[in-house]
Amino acid sequence: MADSILQHQLEKLAADRYPLHMPGHKRHLAPAPGLSCYAWDMTEIDGADDLHEADGILADAMARTAALYGARRCWYLVGGSTVGLLAGIRALAPFGSEVIAARNCHKAVYHAIELGRLTAHYLPPPVDTAFGVYGSVPPAAVEAALTAHPQAKCVILTSPTYEGVLSDIASIAAICHAHNVPLLVDEAHGAHYLPFAARYGWQGGAVAAGADLVVQSAHKTLPSLTQTAFLQLNGGLADPDEVERQLDVFETSSPSYPLLVSLDGCTDWLAADGPAAFARWGSNLPARGRVNAYPQQGTRCLRGNACTHPAGTSNSPLQSGSSFSRSSNGSGPATA
Repeated sequence: MADSILQHQLEKLAADRYPLHMPGHKRHLAPAPGLSCYAWDMTEIDGADDLHEADGILADAMARTAALYGARRCWYLVGGSTVGLLAGIRALAPFGSEVIAARNCHKAVYHAIELGRLTAHYLPPPVDTAFGVYGSVPPAAVEAALTAHPQAKCVILTSPTYEGVLSDIASIAAICHAHNVPLLVDEAHGAHYLPFAARYGWQGGAVAAGADLVVQSAHKTLPSLTQTAFLQLNGGLADPDEVERQLDVFETSSPSYPLLVSLDGCTDWLAADGPAAFARWGSNLPARGRVNAYPQQGTRCLRGNACTHPAGTSNSPLQSGSSFSRSSNGSGPATA
């Protein structure tokens, strides 16, 4: 992977500035062996932009990512999807208001509900009893919840789930928009659902499906450093100024430039090499059909189709792997 545009810009800036500023290593003392990025580890000096008031090189980097995903806006997150969920929910749901949320949401959603003193009306997805995992959120359940709770300020759900289960985001988004209610999707495990990936088997991404705010952990399924994520905005139901204000509240005022470069580098790689990589991965997917079980290890693989699976699940191709398996004995190599 070649150096990203943002990294080149920071390297030039570092070469032209003597560091009488943070961080304390002053770009001269490596914090640990192998961390060569300290040489361009910046803070918000002239030319380095400011993540919370971006109008320079960081704004350009985030615009490149938004264009790649087909989003109206993109924010780089250095506090993982957690900070995107906290800020996104607070931006959509004022203090003391009501929300509709799938019952299998990440704990950050519950933290946002607690902090905002929100009243949550829960959507319990059907359960696949054989594997003990939640299935898809039925669009009809969202329609019923919005009809029953017309004061709800947003709908919150997870797709794909940790186990790779997708919901029909396009239908759910259309239902939400018919009620003039924004949809926030926790797509932490689905950052690989890019527009160009659809032709290789990864259909169902929340950005293309019309969700208003989409939180994606780039570090989970893409080549980016741990703790890095995207927050994507679409349409006109989510106020970008309010999103930025809440990111000011919940995200660090000292964002790591190496983490930001990681997100820009990931974007560069996806733009240059992503289609070929997804084509290779897509061509390998049929092999999964020949590996439904590993009886010698006591392992079964969860499979499903949105139309035929009893729990209404549709499985994400890239997610179906160790997270789908259940082992009944301890023999053989461990999966992680």
